[in-house]
Amino acid sequence: MITTGGNGSWTTIEGLLKDIRIPRMVKVRQNFLHPAPVDVEVEITRQFTQMDLLSKVKPGDRVAITIGSRGITGQVEAAQAIVRLIKSSGGVPFLIPAMGSHAGATAEGQKAMLEGMGYTEGSIGAPILSSMETVQLGVIDDSEHLPVLTDKNAHEADHLIVMNRIKP
Repeated sequence: MITTGGNGSWTTIEGLLKDIRIPRMVKVRQNFLHPAPVDVEVEITRQFTQMDLLSKVKPGDRVAITIGSRGITGQVEAAQAIVRLIKSSGGVPFLIPAMGSHAGATAEGQKAMLEGMGYTEGSIGAPILSSMETVQLGVIDDSEHLPVLTDKNAHEADHLIVMNRIKP
C-alpha cells in the first residue's frame, strides 16, 4: 500500500517502488556436495610413491619444504607426512617460510607466525629456518633488469618441495 506523507509526498520506500513490479518469489534450497574426508598422510604417501619422488632423496640430502601463511586444510598434517617420508629416505628436512612480506617481513615474525599455525619442531619433526637473506638467480631481461631472487636456505638445499595455495 502506498501512502502519502502529511504534505502529500510519497513515503521513501513506497515512492521508490511505486512503478516497480515485484516478481514472484520462490524458496530454493541448494545442496552442496561434501567430498569424503581425505586421509592426508595416506594421500601424500600415495602421491610421493606414484611420482617416485623419494628415489631422488639420498641419505644426508637437505630438503627444504615451503610453508605459506595462507591456510590450507590439513597443511600441518601434510607437512608432518612429508617430513616423515623424507626422513625415511635418509633426508634431512626443514621448513622455510614462504610468505613474502607477511608477519612484518622479518625472519622472527615469519617463524613466529608459522609456530602460531602449529608448525613447531616438536609437532612437525623438522626445524624452521627463517631468514630474509636471498640469493640472486639472475635478472629479468627487460629495460629494468629486475633481479630474480630466492630464499638463501632454499637455494642451499639439495631439494625443494613447494607446498602452497594459489589464491584466485
